[in-house]
Amino acid sequence: MSLLEKKLTKKWAQELINEDSRLILAIIHDLQEKGKAIADELGIKDYDSIEVLFMEHEAGKDPFDKLEGQADREENVLILKNCPMTKLLGEVAVDGKLPDFYQRIVDKYKEIYKTKGAILHPFCIVHQVIRSIVGDHIKVGGKNLKVYQIACRSMASGKIVYATEGMNRVDMTQDEIDKKIAGKACMYLIKS
Repeated sequence: MSLLEKKLTKKWAQELINEDSRLILAIIHDLQEKGKAIADELGIKDYDSIEVLFMEHEAGKDPFDKLEGQADREENVLILKNCPMTKLLGEVAVDGKLPDFYQRIVDKYKEIYKTKGAILHPFCIVHQVIRSIVGDHIKVGGKNLKVYQIACRSMASGKIVYATEGMNRVDMTQDEIDKKIAGKACMYLIKS
């Protein structure tokens, strides 16, 4: 069997040429690109230390506050008080529900980004991509800041989804995360 026959399989062809799958991948790409474009609009600067960044956070003036609103802070873990996508979600909902297609976008994203998948709806993709890009562009003591999503909670239903990559970086059980995020929107870790 030739290399092409081994690599170009029926499964590959069905996935590649499936309009639904290709459309979902294109939508995920567009959501990520929108996140990058929005992140470029923030005035991101460097910080001498993580403590200086946290002082700006406490004053509501760090790039994350500007981007998404206020968050509680427990050491390096931020817990966003409200979802900045709530208004948009209400505007695109039909009879109080998101279109079924939105869930297929979420499912595909989680399939591709298995450990980062604290995604409840497609707009979480935009939000979390922006947040990661903001972190990547902030230097603290000369090093890029890293952002790890831990969990995301639906403001409407209370459903919580988790990102294993972020969960594995904090010393908290899932029950502890659930208690801390109760009544709030999402939880993430920032590290320099």
